[in-house]
Amino acid sequence: FPDRGAQLSLPGAVIRTMPKIRFLSRCLTTSAIGTAAVIAGLAALPTASVAKTNQIAMIQDGGDLINPQATFQQFRALGANTVRIIVNWNSVLSSSAQSSKTKPKGLNASDPNASQYTGWGPYDAAVNAAKQYGMRVDFTVTGGAPRWAEGKDIPAEGVKELSFAWKPNPVAYGQFMSAVATRYDGSFKPKGQSKALPKVSFWVIYN
Repeated sequence: FPDRGAQLSLPGAVIRTMPKIRFLSRCLTTSAIGTAAVIAGLAALPTASVAKTNQIAMIQDGGDLINPQATFQQFRALGANTVRIIVNWNSVLSSSAQSSKTKPKGLNASDPNASQYTGWGPYDAAVNAAKQYGMRVDFTVTGGAPRWAEGKDIPAEGVKELSFAWKPNPVAYGQFMSAVATRYDGSFKPKGQSKALPKVSFWVIYN
């Protein structure tokens, strides 16, 4: 994001706490998953059949997870056992909550059931698909920030850019992070559902 000074943690800070990682150096081209970008690549890697069980083979899809079932099936076939998913702050909020210049009235930003959080669906589907295919999820929680959580004098190019974060309010970001962590702690049941969402154990905070 343009405001690098607001960055709370680099991905490497979390990745270094994980077990030994084996990175995939391949790209997918099927329309179901778009162009898959690998977090880091190493040549001449062992195949999934001979890889050590304590290694993490991580892959990241650069596009939207429109069809998570097909996407995770492809990832598994490539030998990946962990997928990195970007959780964009704005993508979870309703369009009116994204663009509002003041914090929406009644918003409890720490509550994943808040009515303004309308965009959990793709992430719920992704973690469910990951569980189905025996894969772990690494959530990278990022900006862009909603207008009401940004600082003054936002550059013109960032006003309508949903991935943009200009001096985001750390308290508001912390509340959003709390909502995400609560939703994916392994015990949270979305409204109207009888089963809890799968637990996400790997996290990166990047705003």
